[in-house]
Amino acid sequence: MSRNVATVLPAQQTALVLDGGGAQAVVVVRVLGALGWNVVCESGTRSSRSRWTTATVELPPPAADSARYIDRLRETCVEWDVNLVIPSSDLTLAYCWQAAGADATVVGARVLAADRRSAEVFLDKATGIEASRRHGFGVPETIVAGTAAEIVDAAQSLGFPCVIKPRRTYQRIGGVMRQLRHVKVSSRDEALATVTRLTGDDGLLPFAQEYVDGRALAVTAVVHDGAVVACSARETFSFFPLGGGTSVWKRTILPDAPGVQEALALLRDCGLEGIAEVEYKFSSRGPRFMELGPRIHAWIPLAEASLPGLLAAAIHTALGDEVEPLPVHRANVEMRWIGGEILRVRSALLGRTSAAARADVLRTLWPPWKPSMLYDGIDLSDPGPWAPRALNYRRAVRRPAVTRTAENEAPRTNRQKGPNVPSAG
Repeated sequence: MSRNVATVLPAQQTALVLDGGGAQAVVVVRVLGALGWNVVCESGTRSSRSRWTTATVELPPPAADSARYIDRLRETCVEWDVNLVIPSSDLTLAYCWQAAGADATVVGARVLAADRRSAEVFLDKATGIEASRRHGFGVPETIVAGTAAEIVDAAQSLGFPCVIKPRRTYQRIGGVMRQLRHVKVSSRDEALATVTRLTGDDGLLPFAQEYVDGRALAVTAVVHDGAVVACSARETFSFFPLGGGTSVWKRTILPDAPGVQEALALLRDCGLEGIAEVEYKFSSRGPRFMELGPRIHAWIPLAEASLPGLLAAAIHTALGDEVEPLPVHRANVEMRWIGGEILRVRSALLGRTSAAARADVLRTLWPPWKPSMLYDGIDLSDPGPWAPRALNYRRAVRRPAVTRTAENEAPRTNRQKGPNVPSAG
C-alpha cells in the first residue's frame, strides 16, 4: 500500500528512486534525504527500509510489461509531484527515456542519468564501442555480423578464447526479459551455443570481440556543458559472476592512473551530459574500452565515499543548476560487497570451476576486514536497508517538517551562495 501523499509529503522537492534493491539506490536515498528531499521508493525494496525514505509506492515489475511499467511510472510522477526520477539499471533507464517527453522530463520529473542521446548510443554496446573508437579511446577488435554463422566465423577469426557480447544488457528471450552478460568462449561449439542463447526474440544478434586481459578499471563522472564537475576512479579485484560482472572488491585509484584522463576525455568529447561511468581494461596495449554505463551504477557507494558531494553534484546538474567543480577524489578508499563475496564462494565451491579459479576466489577473500575497509550499502546510522528482515526493522515515519543540519560539505551551486548543501557521508 502506498502511504497517503497528503499526510506525508510537505511542500518541497520529491525524488522517485527506482531499482531500490541495490546498494547504489540506498546511497542515493541517503544523500537525497540529507539534502532535505522527500524520497519515494518502491515498496519491499532495501531502499524502502531506509530512515531517509519518506513514502513507498507500488510499481509493476519492469521486466514483465514495458507499456504497463511506463504508464505507471508517468502516473506515479504525477501523483507524487516528482521532481527527479532516478533509475540505476539499463532497463529502467531505457523506460525512463521512453516515458519522457520532448522536454526530457517524465511529466515534469528530470531523469538523474546521462542525457537521452547518450543513453541511446551507449545502451547498445556495439554503437557504444564505435562511439568510443571514433572519439579516440582504444577498443578491442570487435566484429558485428548479420547471421549467427557469421558471428561464429568472426569469433574463430579473432582467435579463442574470445568474447561473445549481447547488444543490450536486457533483451526479451523466449518471451521473458532477461539480463544478459558477456560470455568467454573457447571453441566454435561454445560460440554457437552462446550466440543462440544471447539472441533476442526480435532477432537482435550479439557480436564477437577479442578477449582482453589486464587490470579492470572504471571512471565515473558528472559532466555539465562539456566540463567534468566531479569524478572518481577505481580498480576492481574481484567480480560476481566470476568471469566478469558486478564489482565485489574494489579500491579507488589516483587520477593519473592509466586510462583515467582518457576516460574523462571520452565523456567530454562524446557530448555526454549528466552522470555516467566508463569501464575499461588496461592491457599491454594500453586502455581498452569495455562499456559506458549512462546512469547511476553499482559502485557509486565507493565513488561517493571517495568524494562526498559527487551525488549532490549530479542531482544539482540534473536540475539544471550550475555546480562548482569538486576537488580530486581520495585514492585508496576500499570497499567490498558482502553479498557478492558469499555468492563468489558458493559459485566457486558448488559450480563448475577449475581448481585454479577456486583458489583465486579463496585468495581474494583475504583480508575480509581491516580498519579502513568500507562495505557496500552499510551505514550504522541507517541499519534498515542491510539489517536482516527477521529483525523486522521499522523506521519511524518522518514528520512533514524537515529541518536538518548539514552532515558534511557538498558543492554550492551558482544559484545558491549561502551555506553549502549537505551530502551523506
